[in-house]
Order: sequence, then structure tokens, then C-alpha cells
Amino acid sequence: MGVDLRIIFGHNLTSKEIIEFPYSLSKSKELKDVYIDEIQSKIDHNGSVERVLSSLEEEYNWENFTENDLINSWINNENPELVDENGFMAHSLSTYFGLLYFNRRTVEILYLPEHKYANLNYESHRKFIFNYSKAFAKFLGSEKIVYFSDTFETQIIEDWAQEGMTIESIIDLAIAKFGKPSEILEQAIENRFIIGDVTNSYLETFKR
Repeated sequence: MGVDLRIIFGHNLTSKEIIEFPYSLSKSKELKDVYIDEIQSKIDHNGSVERVLSSLEEEYNWENFTENDLINSWINNENPELVDENGFMAHSLSTYFGLLYFNRRTVEILYLPEHKYANLNYESHRKFIFNYSKAFAKFLGSEKIVYFSDTFETQIIEDWAQEGMTIESIIDLAIAKFGKPSEILEQAIENRFIIGDVTNSYLETFKR
């Protein structure tokens, strides 16, 4: 089982744009270039260069999921009474880098195979996670990125995202609850809550 790493970004996409997102993603050369630049992470996870490159050519689409399904999931997740009755509704989009979950105002990534939180302790995985996340944030037009573990107290961050909060509100609540993350990455990793941005300066603060 273990502890998974969750990463949240802000977005201003409409429901229609989200349903069409697989096409936009497939056309982004910038994101694919970063993915290839950080290929060592996949190799260290026993992947092959051939498999990594072929994954970029595959087609990824929503499966049996419509715009109405997306909107209905938001309505459910943003209503506490419906959540009590049905739980949170989460629908994932499979991509070449992992799974995407679209809330009304945020996007969540679960990287594969770098989905375990402990990947942040290894240089090749850490570089991929931070560099691809920075590129993805720019692609979305999101300034801030929130990294956290999906267990222990920090799992509530995922609930806030599913409830339809903005990335700014999530950051404010998280700082109020957990304190401001350390500027030293190693310490922030240990506390299971990291605020990043598109400058990616955290990569230079890891103690070796």
C-alpha cells in the first residue's frame, strides 16, 4: 500500500475544455520534451527507453465519461449532504504520465510509476516530479503547485480540492492548519506538505 503523492494545480478550464483536454495534451510538445528530458526516472523504475517513447504516441481519451458526468460529479462533491450519501465522485483521465482528476477549480495528478510519496527522496524521481509539474502548471496557467501525501492529516487537502476550492484558498487553509512549509525541501518532504511554483527553486534546496 504505502503513502501516495498527490499534486494539485489551479485551472480556469470550462467543462467542455476539460472533456477536450486529451487532445490539447497530446499536442503539447513542451510537456513531452520535459517528459523525455527526465526519462531517467522511468529507467530507474525499470522502464525501457522504447516503452517510454512509445507511450507518447498512444491515444488517451475519457472512457465512458461525458461532460454531464463531469458536472454532476462537481455538484455531488461540492454538496456536503450528497458527499455524506454518495462519497466523493472521482473520475480519472489516463495519460502517458499518470492519472488526472479534474475538480471544478483544480487539477490533481497521480504520477505513474512515481506515485509513492517516497519518490521525492530520490534524485531522478524528484527531478521528474518537480520539472514536469512546473511545465504542467505553466501549461494550465497555474502559478502555484501543492504537493502532499494522501494519508495522515494532509489528506484533507484533497477533500478541499474536490469540494471546488481554488488553489489559493487551499494554500491558505493548508498553511493555517499545517504551518508554512520549510524552504528546505528535505524538511518540507518530511512534513508531507510542499508549496511549489513555476520557478521550481525547491530543487536546489535538497540537502545531499
